[in-house]
Amino acid sequence: MNYLKYFKNDKYQKSKNDCWTLLQDIYRDEEGIELPDIPIFEDEESFVRGNIKHKKVDKAHKGVAVHVSTPKYEHIGYALNDKEYIHKTINQGVKISPIPKNAELYEILT
Repeated sequence: MNYLKYFKNDKYQKSKNDCWTLLQDIYRDEEGIELPDIPIFEDEESFVRGNIKHKKVDKAHKGVAVHVSTPKYEHIGYALNDKEYIHKTINQGVKISPIPKNAELYEILT
């Protein structure tokens, strides 16, 4: 995976687009999976529901969607390995961070 292209791409600079747009591009580029422009939320149990085939997993590995939910925000990124994920922040643009302990992990299925 050429991570650098996501850091250099003006599309993801501060205050441009969001974490979902980055995830769409990574899945298209790296996995050959087209994610919908807007995920449909069937219920409040999970962020990745409805029009996205998925399965919840217990352990992170490359290619897993990493969902973080707090009372203030919903956030999603792409696992690079079992410890780190790439994601787009509002204030800092694209970054690589440790996967939060409270993250939910999903394999996106075709």
